[in-house]
Amino acid sequence: MTTEPLAHTAIPSDSIAADTLEGASQIAGFLGKPVRAVNHLLETRQLPAFKIGQRWHMRKSTYRAWVERKEAEVLAA
Repeated sequence: MTTEPLAHTAIPSDSIAADTLEGASQIAGFLGKPVRAVNHLLETRQLPAFKIGQRWHMRKSTYRAWVERKEAEVLAA
């Protein structure tokens, strides 16, 4: 009896999974920063991220909105 390999299903681009970065290394890759620098920013709560267990998570959409708010604050000053 042979079994077919499971087909890989793509994650829809509008899903939470596609929007979520898991772990400091993924967050660092998204931001283009070294992991060590990102770990510092995460631990000092300087990024809009949260922990599930021991692992940091950040949504791309939340980060982009956060950056836009920060930019608006600077331009309004």
